[in-house]
Amino acid sequence: MLKTFEIQTFVISTMLVWVLLLIIKQPKSDIQEKSINDTLLIEQAREQERSRIYANLHDDVGAKLLELIYSAPNEETKSTAKEIMSKIRNAVATTTNIQCSVSQLANELHAETKLRLESAGIKLEFESIFENHKRSLSNQIPATISRIVRELVNNVIKHSKASMARLIFSETNDGITIVLEDNGIGILKTNHGKGLSTIEKRVKSINAEILCESQKNKGTSYTLKHQYDAIHSNH
Repeated sequence: MLKTFEIQTFVISTMLVWVLLLIIKQPKSDIQEKSINDTLLIEQAREQERSRIYANLHDDVGAKLLELIYSAPNEETKSTAKEIMSKIRNAVATTTNIQCSVSQLANELHAETKLRLESAGIKLEFESIFENHKRSLSNQIPATISRIVRELVNNVIKHSKASMARLIFSETNDGITIVLEDNGIGILKTNHGKGLSTIEKRVKSINAEILCESQKNKGTSYTLKHQYDAIHSNH
């Protein structure tokens, strides 16, 4: 259990990182853009720095915040950590043109899903397959995929009564396929409708597809498919 002083120190440092992100997002008025080439170089440098901070937030600060949320000694600390996590995600989501590699997205999904499921007593198996692990995605795609998977994990925790789950992240030249399956009791029709309505809206927002297969006492499998296009991906 984290000590109160350590929690306070971590919360303060996390807020400073968030403030830094917001500062970097703002245009620098003192930069004299003398030519189109200079402008492009400046913007490229800005986006590289944004992407670096994006990676650090999710790989380091994000993981620690999740750990704090699920192991907080009291509700006040847990609530504060959730609020900071929400602000970080919102700040990142509103930053345009941040690039995230597919391998980075897979690692982030694995880390968060593992922590959440194991905190609920559900063991997670993970598998990843890449044809181009360095392929980059615009910010909208990984952010939305993360939210979708997060909500699917919510369903597993709340309704499945599973002891094991499996997350498969597959990337090909055509797109991304993510499978989340469990060995639980299956999903009742009432829970199925309520649980997927919000998820389906997010899926449509990125022109993706989702399939849910469930059998009584044989578990549930969710398959999310997102096809690449010229706008959302880079080789």
